[in-house]
Amino acid sequence: MDLCIRSLKEKRNSYDIMDNILKDCKTKKIITNIMSDIGISYPSAKKYLGLLLDFGLVEKIAHKYVASNKGEHFLEVYIELNKLLETKKAVT
Repeated sequence: MDLCIRSLKEKRNSYDIMDNILKDCKTKKIITNIMSDIGISYPSAKKYLGLLLDFGLVEKIAHKYVASNKGEHFLEVYIELNKLLETKKAVT
């Protein structure tokens, strides 16, 4: 698992969780694998996968989830945004 997941003591925000799910869904995954890989509960997985499906960032294919092209683009933009924010934080 090559996900950049924060320590268990540090709380993730919604965007971080969606980022983790999209990274995990670069290949087709069933919901229990996603839950296990990124450390979220079933209700949370259902909630975030529902949002990602609604936004068109993931696709559901035969009970498996995979990041869409739009999801891959979101991930790239989100990573760049985090880099900019980290740079800003380091300067202040």
